[in-house]
Amino acid sequence: MRIEYDTARANGLVALICCFLLLPAGIAFAADDAGPPNPPGSAPVMIWPDLPYDEPARDGLDRFGGYTGIKGTETGFFHVEEIDGRWWMITPEGNAFFVLAICSAPEHADHRLRAWGFNTSRSRRPPADVTGEGMPYMVRCTLMRRAPALPLPTQAGFPPWLRFYDVFDPEWPEICDAYARQILEPLAGDPYFIGYFIENEPLLDGWYEGALLTDLDAPFRKAFVEVARDYYAQRPGELADDWSQYGVTDVDDLLGIQGVAPDVPELALAWEGAVAEKAFSTAAEAARRHAPQHLNLGVRLMNAPPPSPPILQAMAKYCDVISMNLYSMQPDRLLTPMFTIFPYVQSITQKPVLISEFSYRGDDTPLPNTIGAPPSVPTQLDRGIGYMSYIAAVASMPYFVGATWFTYEDDAREGAWDRYDEDCNFGVVDRHDRPYAALTEAMRLTNSAIYELAADPVRSEECPLFYRTELMRWDRDWDARFLQRYARTEEPIPDPLAAMLPSDRRFHDSYWIRHTGPKVSINTEDFVGHCDAHMVWREDDFQQLALFGIQNFTSFPRNLWLGPECDDPDEPLLMESNARILVRRLDNAGRVERMTMVDGSFVRLDFSDFVFRADRKVAYLDLRFDHENQTVRILTRSPINQLGIQGIHGWQAEWEGIAIEPIVFPAPPDMTVFAPPEH
Repeated sequence: MRIEYDTARANGLVALICCFLLLPAGIAFAADDAGPPNPPGSAPVMIWPDLPYDEPARDGLDRFGGYTGIKGTETGFFHVEEIDGRWWMITPEGNAFFVLAICSAPEHADHRLRAWGFNTSRSRRPPADVTGEGMPYMVRCTLMRRAPALPLPTQAGFPPWLRFYDVFDPEWPEICDAYARQILEPLAGDPYFIGYFIENEPLLDGWYEGALLTDLDAPFRKAFVEVARDYYAQRPGELADDWSQYGVTDVDDLLGIQGVAPDVPELALAWEGAVAEKAFSTAAEAARRHAPQHLNLGVRLMNAPPPSPPILQAMAKYCDVISMNLYSMQPDRLLTPMFTIFPYVQSITQKPVLISEFSYRGDDTPLPNTIGAPPSVPTQLDRGIGYMSYIAAVASMPYFVGATWFTYEDDAREGAWDRYDEDCNFGVVDRHDRPYAALTEAMRLTNSAIYELAADPVRSEECPLFYRTELMRWDRDWDARFLQRYARTEEPIPDPLAAMLPSDRRFHDSYWIRHTGPKVSINTEDFVGHCDAHMVWREDDFQQLALFGIQNFTSFPRNLWLGPECDDPDEPLLMESNARILVRRLDNAGRVERMTMVDGSFVRLDFSDFVFRADRKVAYLDLRFDHENQTVRILTRSPINQLGIQGIHGWQAEWEGIAIEPIVFPAPPDMTVFAPPEH
């Protein structure tokens, strides 16, 4: 039997609702009891126990995660195609695919990744034909470092795996081939295997300056002398002048010199081209022999100034995709390198580009964040907004085919680079396997709309350097420490964007990116809001509003909350909430289908009508509304005793699959209060 409310009594107690809802009802839902305690200073909101990840982030995907709304060629394997001016990965079934990957995710986390909208793992998986299903994956083959390391010093501050390798060593091709066979042959023919990286962050400069710092009998040195011989054969009078500091009169004298090569730019380019040709051809041919149907994804270029044109030309000759690890260079998270480096790289290579690594680390965990790539941001919410901004920027440019987040699990507190452990909060889960709620929800929201973000690349008339996504903030100074480390210069690099950015680009302090598209908009000017970021996604059958970092009193057009057919759609609606992320999804009739809240406890409108109110802040609250059957499904994480939901009198409720009844409790006239079943 359902219990009806005494509405007259409730009308007299509206003003006391906040106090009453905070009273315990004798029924506690202690979801955190089974999990490990949060360590002191940890991020405040982590999801425990795990959510029931039982659905993909969106519809319209093939079994590989490809989007059936954009068609390419069906070949049975992943490949790349340019369709209507935009590059795409194409699934074996012939559908467009935008790589959304996480590094080093364990296989048991595939269900999580799919629910968060990720479609690729950057770690090895067993061939999918064993089980008949799987997640697309990429693997890393460090083929170049199978060659002997050259005894040349690396720059202070760079990780220890950055080395020079003697790709002219006569034994390297055979070793390279054997290693490629070991890694790739077991995976060849697996349709879920996208492709392979032939190296990770090779050091692609200093080859010329260090050529004669090598051992006297090094193959690298001997190859350099032969390149110099060909170079000076066309310039017989220049050798002595160029090498006057060493007293060189014959090319063979270079075999006995120990020192830094003098500045001869054209010789340096010729040498870089020769090294790149040898390195890329040997590695690529070895990999192709053992995985001929799969993509060569490049070398994961380091987050630094791009290589010289001869090196990029060699990459384009042997690689199907140009990949680069690109972290934001600046602590205020502006994405300058994305809008400057990649147009240059793509103009030379004419190949699609993949972000093979990026991340943001939060300062709200016990991890010190002292090792590894910047930037650090204050909170997990800021990490989530950073992810949305970065992916929106990548998706807006037509030569990008995807991006990879680093990494799945946090590092250890005491990290060491020689173990690839960087004492940083790079993970989407902590060391106890608990997801960061704000980060993963922001990822899900962004990933679920990726094809709408990416499908319509249009140049900005205002700033021709940009596509639909534009930077919105340019009011902070460059940080000289980061510039010196990544650009290797003592002076700030002249900024090619400054003159192109309108003076009014600054909007709100926390905004990162503005994207204006036909279906998805991010931080657009027509939003009359007060929050750190927002995202609106419109389709024929739904409209979804997502708010990030809600401030106490947020206003925005009513149509974003009530649907485009509401009365006075442009009139501002005033909302109060303490949620860090709030998502509201409406059907095309303006009925709410889903509401999700991360790290919050209430939402009320115009300071009178509650939408819902929990008795305490929860890590995660999700409400699904079935209007045909008048049922609301409730999912929560972290303890909660009561939850009041407006506008569902007479409805049935399911709390994590268990039918529950409303409780007798004073409430506003249109609010129904539930308590979770006993556990």
